[in-house]
Amino acid sequence: MSDTRDDRLRVLVLDDEPTLRTLLGDELAAMGHATTTAATAGEAFAAIEKAAFDVALIDLNLPDQDGMEVFRRLRAQPGGARTEVIILTGHGTMASAIQAIRLGAFDYLIKPCSLRELQVLLAEIRRRKRRPAASRRSRADLGRLVGDAEPIRRVRELIARVAPADSTVLIVGPTGSGKELVAELIHANSRRADRPFVAVNATTLPAHLADSELFGHVRGAFTGADRDHSGLIATADGGTLFLDEIGDLPPELQGKLLRFLESGEIRAVGSTQPRRADVRVIAATHRDLSAAIARGTFREDLFYRLNQLQIETAPLSAMPESIVALAEQFLERANASDEGPPRRFAPATLETMAGYSWPGNVRELINAVGRARIMASGAEIRPGDLPEQVRRGAGGESTGPRATADAGSPALPSLAEVEREHIRRVLAACEGNKTAAARTLGISLRTLYYKLAEMKEEQDA
Repeated sequence: MSDTRDDRLRVLVLDDEPTLRTLLGDELAAMGHATTTAATAGEAFAAIEKAAFDVALIDLNLPDQDGMEVFRRLRAQPGGARTEVIILTGHGTMASAIQAIRLGAFDYLIKPCSLRELQVLLAEIRRRKRRPAASRRSRADLGRLVGDAEPIRRVRELIARVAPADSTVLIVGPTGSGKELVAELIHANSRRADRPFVAVNATTLPAHLADSELFGHVRGAFTGADRDHSGLIATADGGTLFLDEIGDLPPELQGKLLRFLESGEIRAVGSTQPRRADVRVIAATHRDLSAAIARGTFREDLFYRLNQLQIETAPLSAMPESIVALAEQFLERANASDEGPPRRFAPATLETMAGYSWPGNVRELINAVGRARIMASGAEIRPGDLPEQVRRGAGGESTGPRATADAGSPALPSLAEVEREHIRRVLAACEGNKTAAARTLGISLRTLYYKLAEMKEEQDA
């Protein structure tokens, strides 16, 4: 890693374990980064008042304050949203680490952490910071929302239209169909892109603490409230709050959320003083909210307030031509982030995945690709490495929405033929620029060269 001023990051290491803190400080300095260490939350905030940091490594278990509260306070500091946070956690605090990711942390590392993993994360943060915001957003659009199916093109167009506005957005679609990704891309393409993106699933809010989790509480508001708590809406101030599964929001909170959407003010539990929060709200649901309104379980006025703009995500069964591109993209990410040699799909494996209906949609596909990569014993991922339900569902029996065509139907092209034609079209659109074509296809340049070599071999045969 280069030691130039442009390349080095300003890193804060907050951990109360002297050995680990010293090791991380020394290794980060050896990598060329400007490093500051702190053993307590108090020392960390004293350092933050003196200087801005590009990255903060935060241990969750600290002697003077909970690491999650340090994360929240850091986000509330001027310029704090520009500091990427990596959580350091033990196995016993994994739930808190995942919560931190939902609140906008860059990633988490399990202690004792791998220096190689840390170096990879810092390299990615450095690349992001060196790219202009507009470039980051363009690459996110091309690299994360993959495929040329009509439902995906429609979602891309809607994201481009609604992102610049500050209106609320309601994303509807089946479970696992990428609603949170759509919300992230709306945020990334908005004027709020450099501010927090806070995601919360309404089904995970504990009933007795849901009010406090969203709106915060003051010390002494209830038993166990031994300190002030800002709440998720305040954490998202200046940015975007993503409320997933809004149809499951408790009825008693629906009215309070509506008041916030109309007034821009929140009132913490136990407080008599409201405070303003500049937050764009994006909500999502797999439920039929019209039916919920008819049953009296969802407020009609809240529905109309949330549904200013609507985006619908489609199940994978509605766009089978996108399955291969998505699987390739997920495998590329796994190859880049996981240890071990890179893998590639055998053609028969792609055929198998394309023949499955994927009732769990994108989420199920991501899990299947990850499992297959681990199970593969060689460089190629073979059909036997896929989960059993995928192999069985693609074995010729009807799999719901993607049943086999009637015998009298016109012959359809094979998956390999569809893929080859798609690559040719993208290369033509990019005027032969392979780097641009790989980016558009959502695969690495190496994978594109591999596929082109296969195509040439087949043509020469």
